Amino acid sequence: MKRWIVRGLGLAGLAACLGAWTIVPSSLPPPRRALGFGFVYSLAFSPDGRYLWVGGSGGPQALEVGTWMPADAFPLAPIWTAYELKLSPCSRFFCAAQFQGQLTITTVWDREGRARVAQLLGRLLDVAGSSPGTLRVALMEQRHVEVWEVAGPRRRRVLKVGPEGPTIPAHAVLSADGRLLAVSYFNTERLKLPEEEMLRFAEPDQVTVWDLQEGRRVATLALPHLKTEALAISPDGRFVACGSWYGELHLWEVATGERVRTWRSSDPKRSEASPECLAFAPDARLLAIGWNDAVELWETESGVPYRTLIVPTKKTMILNSIAFSPDGRFLAWGGTGALFVWDVPLGEVTYAFVGSGFWAVVKMEFSPDGRYLAVTTEDGAVVLWDVPSGVVVRRLEGHEGLQYLAFHPEGRILAVGSYKKGVVRFWDIETGGLHRVFLQDGHVRALAFSPDGRGLAVASERTLGLWDVESGELRWAYEGSHRITAVAFSPDGRFVAFGQDDGAVHLLNSEGQWVRAFPNASFWIRRLAFSPDGGIIFIATAYTVEAREVQTGRLRLSISSFFPGIMGMAVSPGPEPWLALGGGVLSSHLMVMNWAAGPRLRTPEPFVGTINAIRFCPKGRWLAVGLEPGGHVWLWAVEDLR
Repeated sequence: MKRWIVRGLGLAGLAACLGAWTIVPSSLPPPRRALGFGFVYSLAFSPDGRYLWVGGSGGPQALEVGTWMPADAFPLAPIWTAYELKLSPCSRFFCAAQFQGQLTITTVWDREGRARVAQLLGRLLDVAGSSPGTLRVALMEQRHVEVWEVAGPRRRRVLKVGPEGPTIPAHAVLSADGRLLAVSYFNTERLKLPEEEMLRFAEPDQVTVWDLQEGRRVATLALPHLKTEALAISPDGRFVACGSWYGELHLWEVATGERVRTWRSSDPKRSEASPECLAFAPDARLLAIGWNDAVELWETESGVPYRTLIVPTKKTMILNSIAFSPDGRFLAWGGTGALFVWDVPLGEVTYAFVGSGFWAVVKMEFSPDGRYLAVTTEDGAVVLWDVPSGVVVRRLEGHEGLQYLAFHPEGRILAVGSYKKGVVRFWDIETGGLHRVFLQDGHVRALAFSPDGRGLAVASERTLGLWDVESGELRWAYEGSHRITAVAFSPDGRFVAFGQDDGAVHLLNSEGQWVRAFPNASFWIRRLAFSPDGGIIFIATAYTVEAREVQTGRLRLSISSFFPGIMGMAVSPGPEPWLALGGGVLSSHLMVMNWAAGPRLRTPEPFVGTINAIRFCPKGRWLAVGLEPGGHVWLWAVEDLR
């Protein structure tokens, strides 16, 4: 794979870093690295080429090209999922949009002042600069397109365009200097006709072009069957390009209002399909037309095909955006779980990153040395990441149903238990080979290796069994009174604790004999963990956490209400007593606290997504948090939590 340089700065690490960094709100520091790749909704290069901005399920992200470090850290919790993200030409402002119930809110941030300067009601369509330090923002609000001018804390509405007869606004773009606005309309009369008659419908859709300085319409471009989502104005304001419902592409000259050219893709499949995105090169010499499987480049003046860039993957992708680098040499194509960067003159891929698409992190475990992180996915596979490099080194397949993970203390073996068939597989990490298979009655609900690595505790319905790792024989089995939901060994191996769905927690010794029970919790037990010295046991239910002394059962810490619900809990094995909690479904919280020091908390604002798993690295250096949608795994350095 070739690597190229843009203005002296490397693009080789671009794809990994798009999924790799998430600006975290509130007091928690940003993660050092993230694994996986979520949904990319928008890409934007800064005009000087120094930064790449990404909008997606991981939130707005600004990366400094070359170092790939986060360029800014804003309290972005109110706009955590950036469905649209736009950067001003002067790089001073950026806009991000999110859904809040039935409303869409667009927030404007001033990077120089490091402050939020405006919140506008409406879906973000485009941004442009009208003068230094001033931003024009085009929004869709119900059935109107509005253009707002933002200058510092001041804002004013420049133009409001609504329905015209049977047509309603569908999309809008601004010229680079913010002077021109192109609005495309959809003719609602077409919806009243049967599908076979829509193509013959004579009343055209239209595109109107407005001069915002003079406040008047300068051109009306009418043609049947326009697909108004694919619309672009050339950087010099000379041309407007639009895609059609049935594969046609149209180019107009703004000054005359005349259609210059109509053409189709030479590919039979693409010639009948609607293009998803359009983008002019910075010098307006080329027009890029994006479909889900390819990007075609056409010469704007002559209408001659320049090059076709085929997406090099057999996976089904959904294109979200295409963007040229500031010098026009590189083109980035962003889709669900994928990013490709082409060298335009050569037509070669300079970097490609394909993630797991729509997968979500379900379970995860660190290897004892902290080098590997095993992550389960919704398709039944187990992905093994190399933490220092962020590279996938192994994919272990063949599992069915929900997976449970446990690393052998020596780190060479990974145990994977399948919920559906009661199968436990031992995988060799170095070779990827299957080392051993255990079969047992009932579904696997939890796994835990003994600290010496000689035993594996497997929870199945109401039974907890300890298996001999070498011989594969069952050493002992203990029958609980209710379904077992969590298992944990004390660090010295003297005790094994299990929790049930009736809220009870029982303590057994290494021979499987009952020692004591802790007071029943109000909900079923979700997580159990011991402190590093084995003196404290942490008990987590859906909404509460208790820390109790193992010998006496005395209560040391109580968190009585953690909303919107606990999905994961982890205790640091390092010298500092860190406790991490995470949960929620749509609005989620992550809390990190020093449990021995009292109520000193690191709590970000709520964000959109679900925390499925939390783990501290056995060496105590990393905290990993797994989320969905998008399969993100965030990694914090523990030293940054102090």
